[in-house]
Amino acid sequence: MTEPLPLDLDAITAADVHAVVQTWSWRLWVDGAPAPQGSKSPMPIYAGTGPNRRIVKIAMVESSSERLKRWRKAVADTARDAWPGDPCGVQMLLGCRFLIPMMTKTRVGDWPSGSHVGDLSHLVRGVEDALKTAGVIVDDRLIVGYLGYPDTSKRFARPDEQPGCDIILRPAYPVSEQWAGMKPPIRSRTPR
Repeated sequence: MTEPLPLDLDAITAADVHAVVQTWSWRLWVDGAPAPQGSKSPMPIYAGTGPNRRIVKIAMVESSSERLKRWRKAVADTARDAWPGDPCGVQMLLGCRFLIPMMTKTRVGDWPSGSHVGDLSHLVRGVEDALKTAGVIVDDRLIVGYLGYPDTSKRFARPDEQPGCDIILRPAYPVSEQWAGMKPPIRSRTPR
């Protein structure tokens, strides 16, 4: 016997699909120099010595610099102080607007795309993990999408701006386009 689906697609009507959903949005500013959270690298774990030395397992080690540790701590501390309750356990959309400190050779109009700045996805990954550490979200796997440009972007901070990140969290509700044309799931029929 199959378990019932948590969402009954057969019961959704046109009025439900086009209904306005009342929602919340949480916004937070974090001062500091955003730092990318790098990729994980395999590191062999050895046993034995000399000719008997062999790899017994591979551990995944996350690259983390002091700059990243300071940045994640700043995000976690600020978020922990600002979050009003228990960790959020619903699917969410995340926006991260990064203002990167200007480098000495930065010209007006430049985008922060050098290797010292990091990928946008790596900058976002550091914020996701810090929000989990702070107890804002239950798990970063609940972030199912990102808000579009300019709510998820990186640029150099102007001379009159403080470097940091503007973080936005919103619940991810089903949208009509997501369900349009979708057939109900095939359910196994049990003989009566």
